[in-house]
Amino acid sequence: MEGPRLTIKGKPALAEKAVQYLHQGLVCKEFSLSFTLAEHMTVEHADFTHGLLNIDLKRHIPESQQPRHIAIGTAAQRPALQYWTLDAE
Repeated sequence: MEGPRLTIKGKPALAEKAVQYLHQGLVCKEFSLSFTLAEHMTVEHADFTHGLLNIDLKRHIPESQQPRHIAIGTAAQRPALQYWTLDAE
């Protein structure tokens, strides 16, 4: 991690003995991927099991930017318009 940029690099380990495949569908070579994470995102954990890389991300939103719940009342509680009558004297 460098700021909001997450870079994933891989370098395969060389096999100790030469292996001959009838068909090899995956390429074993070095790679590098970069992602720009959204604001307030952090990497919690990374795990490589069964040939899959799992990266756990967590969003930490400050209290001031979290959504707020605003209750909507009914017209019986507080009418939108009040009707006034003018009395002629």
